[in-house]
Amino acid sequence: MKKFQERDPRAINLDATECCALGTGFAHNPETMSQLVNFVDKDKLKSYEDELTDSEHLALIPDDKIQTAYTQIVAAELRRLKGAKITFECVHSLEEHTKALQSVTARFSKPF
Repeated sequence: MKKFQERDPRAINLDATECCALGTGFAHNPETMSQLVNFVDKDKLKSYEDELTDSEHLALIPDDKIQTAYTQIVAAELRRLKGAKITFECVHSLEEHTKALQSVTARFSKPF
């Protein structure tokens, strides 16, 4: 995302852990991804996922498509993580990913 978006009052700023947790969600929830292509263009979904890869920070100006994609991926990933014993390839713990996803949910739930 462009740097100027960070200053936009509508921007939702994601930190490194949130980017990682969301990126993992995109990568590990193919059923949700296949359903999302009915609402969001496949190339656009791929760009959402690519933006998260190895990002330390991401500033998003939410629209309906971003909100739908991210909230559906977060919900699917939280279901996948619930009660699981997962070791991630990243430096974050299961608890850190869960908290990051919950934080994203809270911010995307607010009207923009």
